[in-house]
Formats: sequence, structure tokens, C-alpha cells
Amino acid sequence: MGALSDAGLEPRELAAYLARKHAVAPLLIDLRSGADYRLGHVPGSVNIPAGRLLSAEWPEGDLFLVGANTAASQAVAEAIHDQGYTRAIPLLAGGFGAWSAAGLPVEAVLPEPFSPWVVVRQFAGGTVLLALAATTQSLSLLGLGVLLLFAPWIQARARAF
Repeated sequence: MGALSDAGLEPRELAAYLARKHAVAPLLIDLRSGADYRLGHVPGSVNIPAGRLLSAEWPEGDLFLVGANTAASQAVAEAIHDQGYTRAIPLLAGGFGAWSAAGLPVEAVLPEPFSPWVVVRQFAGGTVLLALAATTQSLSLLGLGVLLLFAPWIQARARAF
């Protein structure tokens, strides 16, 4: 572990620190994937996966790392120190799971409401366009039909990122 990285703050210690007033607001970075972040995260945290974080500019205030576990956060803290960041980087001991298990507040990004009628309409429209494309041998109708058939899947995959 880098000399300037803290072995970890317990979830309640971090919550108490974040609740205090600061001249420069601390930056709480969630290193987990976007999908995990959307399912639940520490309130006020910013999602920057580790790969993107290592190419970022460093903040003026305190920097805290929240990962899936302490080891993941330690590895990122070491890499940040190797790139020249000189301040201590406290880590959330036990990662996000410890925060959640301690009963501390968790925010989630809720998905848009799902309507099965949209899927039915798109499927029916796509099927009709494919049938028309087959009878008229139109490539543009074929493309539209395929697009309508796969639109719900494409939208679901786009939300996952």
C-alpha cells in the first residue's frame, strides 16, 4: 500500500466526516462499474471507474475512494500516488458493501418505467416491416424492421453502460 494511503475508514467514520462542513468539499469517488453504481451508492459520491480516474486531474480537496472492496481501492490509490498525487487518500474499509451493511444511506438511480406495450408495438411494427421487405425486396424496409425488432434490446444494453 502507498505510504500516503489510509488503510481505511470505517463506514460510520466516513459518514461523520462527510457530514461536517469543509472549506473545500471532499470528493468521494466510487470506483465500481456504472451498473453497480446505479444499483446503489454512497450519497454524494461520483462514479469514476478506476481506468478513467487514473487519467483525471486531481481535486483540491480531500479525495476518498469507495470500491467493491478495500483491496480494489488500495490498488487504485497506489496508482494515483505513482502518478504524483501527494495527499493522503482515505479508503472506505470493506468497500461499498460495508457502507450498505452498516445501514447508512444509499442512493440508487432508478431505471425508466418499463411499458410492455412499447415492446409489443415495436415487435409488431418490426415484423410487418420485415414481411414488406421480403415481398418488395427493399433493403431500407429490411433495415427498419430489424431496427424496430431489436430496439428494446439495444435500449436495455445502452442503459447498462
